[in-house]
Amino acid sequence: MSGPEFGAAAEDDEAEYPRDVDVWPETGSAACRALTEEWMSYVAASEQDEFRARFRSGDNVLFGTAFQELFLHEFLRRHPAVVHL
Repeated sequence: MSGPEFGAAAEDDEAEYPRDVDVWPETGSAACRALTEEWMSYVAASEQDEFRARFRSGDNVLFGTAFQELFLHEFLRRHPAVVHL
């Protein structure tokens, strides 16, 4: 049993996710930058400088951990959870 080829879309997906990238207002790195800036706007101002320093450090590990932390912050912001101890 084999699944669909990589990159293949179901018929329902085509209406929702067009294949032609020209229909998107921002593509590639511009879209990533805009999304990252949006996520950063929800981080406390006192923490933003530290994030920016890690993103601009040139160190792949620092960049990756900053992105993962920012992604997790955004995920938890959008999907609040309550922890009971």
